[in-house]
Amino acid sequence: MQTENTVPIEKIVRVEEKVSGIEKDIKSLCERVDIHGKQIDNLDAANKNMEIEVVKIQKDVESINKAIDRVEKTVNKTDSRIEDILNRRVDDHFGEPLRKYRKIAWAIAASVLAFLAGVLIKSLFPGT
Repeated sequence: MQTENTVPIEKIVRVEEKVSGIEKDIKSLCERVDIHGKQIDNLDAANKNMEIEVVKIQKDVESINKAIDRVEKTVNKTDSRIEDILNRRVDDHFGEPLRKYRKIAWAIAASVLAFLAGVLIKSLFPGT
């Protein structure tokens, strides 16, 4: 004997079960949203830390590059000095002895020429 405005009890029970299921789903979704929100916050914090670390690394790289530039300049100066020392050493070992031998050779040649000139003069002028 239901009237037109009354709803059968089975239908109400089914609707209440559906509402209860929807409420459980909403609660579950809210919990998941909270968890995801925390994860997003953690990722955001990690991202900020990563950005700080990247800046530190960039500064370290700049510092290393400056140090490398200083080392390169020092190496270039040292290379130049080593080349100068090598050139002087080659000159000392080869050039200097050669100059000494040339002086000696000229002295010997001059002595021989003087001796020959003396012999020639003596042979041209035997009595003097």
